[in-house]
Amino acid sequence: MTKKLLLVSSFFLLIFAILTPAKVQAEEPKNSSKPEVVSSRIIVKYKDGQSPENLKHKISQRQEREQSLFGRTQNTFEGVVFKLRGEKPPEQKLANLQAVEANSGILSEDKFLEQVDKDTKVIKTDGSKNIQEVKSAYDSLPEVEYTALDYKIAPAPFFPNDPLYGQMWNLNRIRADLGWDINQGNDSVIVGSIDTGIDYRHIDLPSDIINGYDFGYNDNDSFDDYPGGHGTQVAGILNATLNNQTLIAGIAPEVRLLAINVYGSYGFYTSVAQGIVYAADQGAKVIYLEVQSYPGLPCTELPFLQNAIDYARSKNITILSAAGNFDSDTSIISPASCSGLIVVGASGRFDERERYSNWGQHVDIAAPAVDIITLTPNDGYTNRFDGTSAATPHVAATVALMLSINSSLTPDEVENIIKTSGDLITTDKPIGGKRVNIPKSLLAAMKTLPTPVPSLTPIPTPEPSTT
Repeated sequence: MTKKLLLVSSFFLLIFAILTPAKVQAEEPKNSSKPEVVSSRIIVKYKDGQSPENLKHKISQRQEREQSLFGRTQNTFEGVVFKLRGEKPPEQKLANLQAVEANSGILSEDKFLEQVDKDTKVIKTDGSKNIQEVKSAYDSLPEVEYTALDYKIAPAPFFPNDPLYGQMWNLNRIRADLGWDINQGNDSVIVGSIDTGIDYRHIDLPSDIINGYDFGYNDNDSFDDYPGGHGTQVAGILNATLNNQTLIAGIAPEVRLLAINVYGSYGFYTSVAQGIVYAADQGAKVIYLEVQSYPGLPCTELPFLQNAIDYARSKNITILSAAGNFDSDTSIISPASCSGLIVVGASGRFDERERYSNWGQHVDIAAPAVDIITLTPNDGYTNRFDGTSAATPHVAATVALMLSINSSLTPDEVENIIKTSGDLITTDKPIGGKRVNIPKSLLAAMKTLPTPVPSLTPIPTPEPSTT
């Protein structure tokens, strides 16, 4: 009867296993800076007198006692006590421990903090088993008081060797150094620059900048030959090479810029719209607009510009815009008054609104924008780049780093994180109410990462000995 029940039970378990969909382990996101487990060792604290050494000693004593009648009687009585307590004899405890060791690929068990507790051990594995599985197996043993994983410590704060870094007050204000400890970007995140082009041959810019298109002159060379090199100055803040003993430090040095020139001899909003669509079609995940109108031109007058922005948004692209520099309400400025943008205002050394910065309900966030040290064409640099054009790449770089950590973020989620994770500031006119804070934004992006579904293979528990 018992065998029949077992067969029936096994049959239904088999059917259940076939019909139940298997959990698929989610791919671990790349660049998801978080506490990193050491995968080849755990710390095990045995209960008093229950370590393998103690059990072996007790077994040796019991074996010696078997040599005399009195000893055998003592062992028999001890066995009765074990049963009354619901406790296994040391031979069974050791067998269970050794079974876990065999199934876990244990290489060694060494003393750890012996001065504190003699029963705490560091157990090293060969890595053949997931360390969490090994931990669970030891946790299941009644002889174990606790187990703990070991973790790698976070690196010491990063201080780049770029010679002008110490003078870049703006990077200290937004805590770029802590951001670099979390993530420095990756080249799968393409950032479209709608500006005057970029000097993509600059000694302190990455060599992989994409030479996009010049909609000002309608040719395939987006090199920045605009007086002063506005696009190169913006690009330097965002993407200058880090820790190369050259000039400055960029906020997101490992992302990839797509250079698009929309100015030519004089810029037009038709070119801006074309540049947005071009960047979207070239795979950009972030686009920043370094253009502004004179006051009196709301986005409602430029429906084709809004259509281009909507097109990029439909491709899950986050778009940013400078607020502009006329001390004006952004509701009458384009593109700052368009919908679907993160609009950036200008803040100073003490988080005040810079007097020229446009303001109003359209402005989402502030960023440093005075005396910014950055690059200029022909391998040069300047120590005085001002304006909302200087503020915008601080936020665009932060967005690029966020997407390097968590590519699943939508533009709305990105905007919400940027706006909620900034540092509170008080200004005479509204420029978002907060100034961007890089590490806070990156940590918030990490919190929204999809949670991987663990796929653990249980280690079989040894069956009690029948002898």
